[in-house]
Amino acid sequence: MAQRKRLSVNTLEFDAIKNNIKEFLRGQETFRDYDFDGSGLSVLLDILAYNTYYQAFYNNVVANEMFLDSAVKRSSVISHAKNLGYTPSSRTAPTAYVDVTFGSVPAETVILPGEQFVTNINGSNYTFVNVDSAQIDTSSEPHITNLAIKQGSLKSISYLVPDQQVNRKYAIPEENVDISTIRVRVQASQTDSTGASDIWTRATDLTTIDSTSKAYFVEENTEGLFQIFFGDDVLGQKVDNGNLITITYLITDGPSANGVGSNDSESDRTFIYGSSANVVEVKSPASGGSNKESIESIRFKAPRAYATQNRAVTKEDYSSLIDTNFTGFESVFVFGGEEADPPEFGSVFVAIKPNIGTNVSEEIKNEVQNFLSQKAVLSITPKVVDPDYTYLRFDVNFYYDENATTLSTSGIISAVRNSMILNINNNVGKFNKTFSLSKLLSDIDNTSDSIESSKVNVTMEKRLLPVSDLPVSYVIKYGNSIYHPHDGHMSVISSNEFVYLDPDTNLSYNVKMKDDGFGNINLVQTQNSIETTIKQNVGTVDYSNGVIFLNLVQVQSPEDTPYIRVYATANNQRYVSIRDLILFNDYATDPSAIKITAVSTNPIKSTSL
Repeated sequence: MAQRKRLSVNTLEFDAIKNNIKEFLRGQETFRDYDFDGSGLSVLLDILAYNTYYQAFYNNVVANEMFLDSAVKRSSVISHAKNLGYTPSSRTAPTAYVDVTFGSVPAETVILPGEQFVTNINGSNYTFVNVDSAQIDTSSEPHITNLAIKQGSLKSISYLVPDQQVNRKYAIPEENVDISTIRVRVQASQTDSTGASDIWTRATDLTTIDSTSKAYFVEENTEGLFQIFFGDDVLGQKVDNGNLITITYLITDGPSANGVGSNDSESDRTFIYGSSANVVEVKSPASGGSNKESIESIRFKAPRAYATQNRAVTKEDYSSLIDTNFTGFESVFVFGGEEADPPEFGSVFVAIKPNIGTNVSEEIKNEVQNFLSQKAVLSITPKVVDPDYTYLRFDVNFYYDENATTLSTSGIISAVRNSMILNINNNVGKFNKTFSLSKLLSDIDNTSDSIESSKVNVTMEKRLLPVSDLPVSYVIKYGNSIYHPHDGHMSVISSNEFVYLDPDTNLSYNVKMKDDGFGNINLVQTQNSIETTIKQNVGTVDYSNGVIFLNLVQVQSPEDTPYIRVYATANNQRYVSIRDLILFNDYATDPSAIKITAVSTNPIKSTSL
């Protein structure tokens, strides 16, 4: 008797499955010479192959959705993250801080949540509101100081706790809710307002919750909506039958209003509130707005949030806590006080780069610092600091054959600029980034086959903000070496013009900074193309380490900018960002940060943009 052929199960393709079934049947005596393709049995084989293929595909999808790493559906990712105790971040509203001065004494001394501050930016109307009530100071001119307002509109929804369903969950029927603005109140019943004034708090740390805690929990459901639920009289109070739950929340447009208020001035106020006699002064422009957390972000953050166990011990713990509980930050870097310069033992430093701009507001820094203080071990003091920026400025010259391209001169310059911006966006602007000049040159040369050669001169810039009208010592750290081939070399340190007050004569001078080639910093003044040294040896420069020391100088910023810009000719082909240093190029706000000159070799002519 012939041995029966085994059914092959080594493929998931439809045609291959059908062929495997045919080969299996041909291996049996009954179907040895059977014409499968010319018979009605072919339809049955199609059905068998389709069913096998369908089941295999279904099982593969189901298996993928069972694991956080491979899940594709958002509901599956959310479910796995929930098991790790992780709540994805919602869309968040940009927050601005303002001072309000009232034109007349208001009838009430408290402004209630939902007061509207309106503005129009580039043709788009935005409404900001205060989420919490604020007290008006009437001791002198009626005013409110440092009021937080968020972009969006306040809404509310109420639920009556039904009989036998005290453990149910209550969804917020809006996709664009900012869950950080949720305010929950629970009153005894529709007719009994007892408890209506108590605001329940969101539970974020189970170790701080007991059976008497008025706390609620937040999670995202399978439909992508956020919902709240309450405790069980062990972890948080339980709501009772007939209780009336009122949920107030903010609906926001997210990041579109980031930066609103950055151009606020005395002559052109950003916000209008109520009467035209009321003055709204922006103290911190709107920032922190973001979209709902993406699937990939949840997949990355959930395991790391679980690993921190809601405490800050390691540097990774600090980073994870910030990523989990705050939005609007592009890059975060944490380093211990022993790594600081000079060392500061017992502290941990957190440097934050926001999505918009270069520094976060003092209010946000204080908020992050206070939050981390509650999570840190007792002997450690968290300190939130601004990043230390070294600006890289590029002066590009490239040669090209205009007969080898259909682009105009301005067109090829634009193409080179776009290539540079792509390289810059990928390699600077965040912590722990390295910038390679050779890679930039390669990207420039690869922009067009018509480009024959290119050269890039890099200048490093530091922005010094004078801190006092009194003599102060300053240290300027580029984080990278300065070009200095030998003593007596031409000056490689320069600056914009600023004001220097000579303590000996009590006279002020408009000067620039300049090194003498031997490591000394002088202050010089140029009048009628004649350069005069006003003050010698006001500081020193360490070329190899890229550090300038200014000794007890009394300086003021120029009128057109708050900064003294100090330039240094770069020495490296590779630039590194260490600790809280960020390499940066602000081409978006300063067109001169990238200067490009194109030289045509046929015929030779030069064009700069």
